[in-house]
Amino acid sequence: CAMMMDQNQIFELWRGMLRIRMVEEAIAEHYPEQEMRCPVHLSIGQEAAAVGVCAALQRKDWIFSCGIKQLGKDRNQVCCVVQ
Repeated sequence: CAMMMDQNQIFELWRGMLRIRMVEEAIAEHYPEQEMRCPVHLSIGQEAAAVGVCAALQRKDWIFSCGIKQLGKDRNQVCCVVQ
């Protein structure tokens, strides 16, 4: 079943992919500085998979992830670590 989207929805998907790409590029740029004390597993080029899956989620769905669990649930904390 194909999902019909308007231009605003398409823009939001693109925006999500761009956000992921920018964060991952920042991580790749700053990682050699040895400030991040953990391995990184970048997914540059795979942003559409994450954004597409999340766009299809419904309120009843559950999604789990691993990594950065020590920082809690606040994505701002994660981004502060990158900055």
